[in-house]
Amino acid sequence: MLDRLARATVDDVVAARWLTSAGLPDADLRAAAIAAPDDADDLAADLLITLPDAVVRVVGEVVELAVPLDTDLPGVLGTLAGGRAAGIGIAVRPGALVVSLRQARSALPASRVQGRHVHAEEIASSRLLLNTVGAQPLQAYADAVLGPLDATDRSGELMRGLTAFLEHNGHWGAAATALRVHRHTIRNRIDAVERLTGRRMDSAQDRHELWLALRARDAARMSADYRPRHAEHHLRGTERPRSARPYGVTLDPWWSKADPSACRRWRSKAESRPGPGTMPRPWHVTSGF
Repeated sequence: MLDRLARATVDDVVAARWLTSAGLPDADLRAAAIAAPDDADDLAADLLITLPDAVVRVVGEVVELAVPLDTDLPGVLGTLAGGRAAGIGIAVRPGALVVSLRQARSALPASRVQGRHVHAEEIASSRLLLNTVGAQPLQAYADAVLGPLDATDRSGELMRGLTAFLEHNGHWGAAATALRVHRHTIRNRIDAVERLTGRRMDSAQDRHELWLALRARDAARMSADYRPRHAEHHLRGTERPRSARPYGVTLDPWWSKADPSACRRWRSKAESRPGPGTMPRPWHVTSGF
């Protein structure tokens, strides 16, 4: 029975006839796929005993089944397959059971990774899809698309304007309200984004590429293997780039050891010409810039 329903979508009348001939109710169904590499046949038998209205089959090392929608499928799987990877599809009409089965099989890899049973709805997320890609490809794509914005002195406001515009589905008023700016300000920022990136907001593909670049950058930052840009300097131990030194760290000029008198002369000149509104600072404390 399940072999027939799993081939392709069929007319509901035909599916109902098949189910009725097997003594099963004509109702909406939900499918599941369970990994059983060592005892698939035994698990299938246990499921048939526990779920008399189910249709079950074994495909390699996976047990597939379909049950009426009113069956507590998660509860049964928690009892009979608690330590196994399992995917659960959406509820569908009997003639579309192949769709629920396909979803259940697709959820198996996520179940193996997460160590629990996974519903198809849980993997219907672009963020989850991006998390399967390494940080470097994500960062490379984001840099390629958003690079022209990063290079401007208005990078921050343009990024915020673009994000608000896309997240509010292109509504100028909603985006302006979210950023607490005037509508014309948002329009000016989006015009600048279009000019710099060469992408138009009236193109669905261009909007999608910009949105994907923003999400890819977020996913890269959250990825476990993402490293900050200053890590590319291959620093050793606790050494950090000069720009990363906190305020108050003592810097040791190379000439202070080679020629102490030169250091004293430099200090004397520096302290004799303080900038406007500043006070001379001792040599041993610097800003780190």
